[in-house]
Amino acid sequence: MPTKITAVADKKKKCTPFLLDVAIMNPEGDFKFAISVEKQCSIDNDAIWKLVFDLDKKNSKGEFLRVVHVSFTASTPEESKGIENTFVAGINKKQADVAIKKVHPAARKVASGDKDPKLGTIINSGMSEIAVLGNPE
Repeated sequence: MPTKITAVADKKKKCTPFLLDVAIMNPEGDFKFAISVEKQCSIDNDAIWKLVFDLDKKNSKGEFLRVVHVSFTASTPEESKGIENTFVAGINKKQADVAIKKVHPAARKVASGDKDPKLGTIINSGMSEIAVLGNPE
């Protein structure tokens, strides 16, 4: 007697992780920073969107060394969509302004040893603002 075989379509979500630099800026001679978009995947293959801010400082030999690393994970659908849009379109002027005027100065203070807990809040809110500003108006 033949065996009955049933075929079922596999509709698993596909998620491919990556890391992409979307902006590198030199706001001061001794500092530069990079903003990257990172996509990770959950165990259920859902996308986890992140913005990464890395601040480098020039040492006495003229080499840039990493002094601050910030990994911001989107926690709202608006942040996730904004980061995803930034991956596609790059950093826009409003996002760059927040990075230069808000996140960079706070990160620079952290790099210089300032332990003010408000700096973490400023950096986090700035990264959230950068994420949301990636959404089209």
